[in-house]
Amino acid sequence: MTDNVSDALRATCMKARIYTSAFGKTVTVKDVSREVERSKGAVIGAVKVTADKLAGADKHDKAVRAAQRFCVDALKDVSMPLANEDGWRLLPTSNFMPPAPLLKHLNEGKRMFDAALADYERDVDNILDRARLNLGELRVELPTKDELLSAYTLRTAFEELPSGVIPGLPEAANAKLQRIVQRKLEEAALVAREHTLERFVAPLKHFVSAMDKYDQYEKDQANWKEGDPKPTGIFRDSVVGNIKGLYETLASFNVLGDADITELGNMVASLASTEPDALRNHPAVRSAATQRAQAILGNLDSWLTPLSQAAE
Repeated sequence: MTDNVSDALRATCMKARIYTSAFGKTVTVKDVSREVERSKGAVIGAVKVTADKLAGADKHDKAVRAAQRFCVDALKDVSMPLANEDGWRLLPTSNFMPPAPLLKHLNEGKRMFDAALADYERDVDNILDRARLNLGELRVELPTKDELLSAYTLRTAFEELPSGVIPGLPEAANAKLQRIVQRKLEEAALVAREHTLERFVAPLKHFVSAMDKYDQYEKDQANWKEGDPKPTGIFRDSVVGNIKGLYETLASFNVLGDADITELGNMVASLASTEPDALRNHPAVRSAATQRAQAILGNLDSWLTPLSQAAE
């Protein structure tokens, strides 16, 4: 790694994050916990009885959280982890502005969030009334309407990657800070590369397994006799679709022009373009695709092993 890596990363990527918060529904009921301890002869602190503050009335909570997850997942799909930056993601700038779908998806998620929170507010009195009724005699303090609704937030943040340059700082201190920032960005580049390669491993293994199972299904079907259990075999289009989705964003993740990632894209291209029905209907196509997937997995193993050894 050289200083050029940090410069290149700043030129091609930004920091991005989705901030969310939600109402904490569970609470420990202390008096009931102590009662259980006494009745069972347990030491103090051995038992915690928890209650759901929104017991039986949490459909709105689930709807708001679903909108938050939609936004978090939208960012995750087009970004990489940012090393040493909990919660922040490394977002290629090419995945930020249209025609890239991120802003469209985030706007859609925000509309979902606002609509779900508006429904929540319209029903909040009934929600709290039902929650109190459902809790029976448990001594649980419920939130006010404002406390409940204001607990849910959704906010996005986008920032430039740091350079380590602070105007007015002494030259020696600035140089030291820059070296620290450069090392962190170099580490971020390694983590991003590993993430980009690793995300293909599970879908490719699943693909190979699905093709093997379908081969076995066809063999069982060909050898089936009256009275034998009827063979069953199916694989969903998503077996290919998941690989295709990863392939479509792969080039944007290769922000430093990594040769292994470029080769991975070349190898995956034909697999990502294979039609599921061609795999179902043509054993030769299925065999060739399975061999290609196995070859890619072999390359991924060789590319990732040095990274794992370097981390030890």
